[in-house]
Amino acid sequence: MPVLNVSDADFEREVLYSEIPVLLDFYADWCGPCKAIAPLVEDLSRSYQGRVKFVKIDVDRNPASAEAFRIQSIPTIAFLHNRRVIDMIVGAVDRARLVATLDKIAGPVQSTGPELWEVDRVKDGLIAREVTPVDVRAEADFKRVHLPEAVHVPLESLLEKAAELQALRSGLALYGRTDEGLMDHAKLLSEQGLRVCVMQGGLLAWEAARLPIVKTAPTRTID
Repeated sequence: MPVLNVSDADFEREVLYSEIPVLLDFYADWCGPCKAIAPLVEDLSRSYQGRVKFVKIDVDRNPASAEAFRIQSIPTIAFLHNRRVIDMIVGAVDRARLVATLDKIAGPVQSTGPELWEVDRVKDGLIAREVTPVDVRAEADFKRVHLPEAVHVPLESLLEKAAELQALRSGLALYGRTDEGLMDHAKLLSEQGLRVCVMQGGLLAWEAARLPIVKTAPTRTID
């Protein structure tokens, strides 16, 4: 279920009387940090689908709800259950803090293994610093062109570099020239406790979407 936009008019029904816990995101269109965390909130809404309702409300258009929660700064994220505020986080927040609170109120997500992410989802995850792109191509190809913020780990070295990849403290988005054969490697990393996805279509799909690329020599390498 996607993140639901609510207003003062339907706030009580959708939020206060929700049958499941609610993550409530107070935001405004002009707020840069609000836009920065939006992809993260959207992604988590898929992970906790059916167990947590994800809701957002524009404080400028809905002053009554903002006043009721005494919102003085945005973004502010409130967690509610049974008409009770469980926690509130003011300002930009990382994935770990949100997941910790969501797990507290709804239980941890049961891993179903790595997913195949479209390039737009990887782009949003990169902006939100939710994922680090991991380029598994040959070093010469990586030096020629790669995704922004990407690290280079040759495909044959992925498993032996699992500890170093874990230290990145983000999810991993594996990509090659295409996505061929990468899901099996992603599953092996997932079995070691890493959060992993595979970018659908690989670098070819990223370039076809005309998304930013880096053509300079790499500055981050694990090999």
